[in-house]
Amino acid sequence: MKKILFIHENYPAQFGALGRYMADNGWEVMFATAAQGVGKDEVKRDGKVKIVGYRAHRQPHESTHNYLQGTEKAILNGQGFARLAIKLRRSGFTPDVVMAHSGWGSGTFTKAVWPETKFIQYLEWWYEHPARDSMFPETEKNVENQKAKIFSRNLPFLLDWAYADGVIVPTEFQAAGVPEKMRHNFLVMHDGVDTEMFSPQPDVDLSFLETAPPKDAQVLTYATRGMEPYRGFPQFMQALSHLQKTHKDFHCIIGGTDTIHYGPKLPKGDTWKTRMLKEWDFDLDRIHFTGRLPYDKYRDVLRRSNGHVYLTVPFVLSWSLVESMAIGCPIITNDCAPTREALPTDESATFVDFQDANTVLEGMRWTLDNSEAAAAKGKVSRQLALDSYSKSALYPKKVEYINSILDQK
Repeated sequence: MKKILFIHENYPAQFGALGRYMADNGWEVMFATAAQGVGKDEVKRDGKVKIVGYRAHRQPHESTHNYLQGTEKAILNGQGFARLAIKLRRSGFTPDVVMAHSGWGSGTFTKAVWPETKFIQYLEWWYEHPARDSMFPETEKNVENQKAKIFSRNLPFLLDWAYADGVIVPTEFQAAGVPEKMRHNFLVMHDGVDTEMFSPQPDVDLSFLETAPPKDAQVLTYATRGMEPYRGFPQFMQALSHLQKTHKDFHCIIGGTDTIHYGPKLPKGDTWKTRMLKEWDFDLDRIHFTGRLPYDKYRDVLRRSNGHVYLTVPFVLSWSLVESMAIGCPIITNDCAPTREALPTDESATFVDFQDANTVLEGMRWTLDNSEAAAAKGKVSRQLALDSYSKSALYPKKVEYINSILDQK
């Protein structure tokens, strides 16, 4: 039986569903994680997948050069996993292949413990200057310092790449940022979405929400990990406020937490949700903030949607976009490289200008006022999800790639 070990700071993250698929198809699957729900050296099970916990023994030291804080953190994560790996080796476990999310550093020392094991780097992002993941002007005057920080930020990726037997990148947009000289044994393939679970279904029941829209109301949806500028939350809320003034009957469901995961932080106690609710007028009876929802309930919210708003800087494509595509939601999104890769034509989505709340407003208004045409775009986007992002099609190909790495001499 072939053995694969996935490593990620979180669980299930990008590897959980793939791991379960491989376990169902005859692989011995282990998942190492620093997730809070799995203690150091603790062993749990998720069906056929064995989950083990590791921890860094300390945080980076404050005296470490500021360029190298991230690198030290990655090395400490790698050290924490390596200590677990030595225990696994002593217990008789040696994986045939390890796949690790690069940047965290957790898988960096795989070959220090298991020299013969194949190592696949999951490379999600390569940092560049000027940054691709920004639509806003650079503010730092010392450009050389800014560049040096960016160069240093890539050190954990480079260390993983130096020992990797293969590299997986989720999208062509993300792959385009990786230096050409690093594209050896390179697979560009999305993580995959369950397009059977995320499928259209009329007349869903949203009574699980604290407050639910009336059954006959049009509904716009917005889903995000964190309510932040990276995902266009300020522009969305400004547009929503204006749309409520002219369209008195529609409701809006907003999923996600009032947090910041990407970009500059706000002062302690301040949030973008708080700012937007103070800055703009809203009919809060028609806005439903859900927080984080279980996957099936989040899916049902998307099934209820007459228009799903997804805004982003040019960055890692959120699963929420592909999931809403698979549902068949009419998509309102900004025109940038990652969204155009997923939704290549104007027949597949309504495109707006990320930085101009007025165009976001117009996209939302058009979707509500032209429900049949918007639904037709939703059907196109669902087919695109089925054709390019369905895990049922992608997982066999991904396993084929992993086997090709194992076959290398």
